[in-house]
Amino acid sequence: MNFLMAIPKYEEEYGFYVGLAYISACLKSRGFNVFCIDLNQSSEPIEKQLSDFINKNKIDVVCTGGMSIHYHQLTMY
Repeated sequence: MNFLMAIPKYEEEYGFYVGLAYISACLKSRGFNVFCIDLNQSSEPIEKQLSDFINKNKIDVVCTGGMSIHYHQLTMY
């Protein structure tokens, strides 16, 4: 099974994604394939970035996260 950890797009640069790293490490230790994408690294629309990555890598599950103080920014997209 292929998992994708998607770092959400923020208006400001926060750079604190420890939760996704822990989940990724746990999944990898159990033998799953884990891919990561930082949605802040491209100016393409999020939908295109995710669609292209999911199709290219045959992703089964997409995971993302964020802190509650950034809820407004996370729900904008």
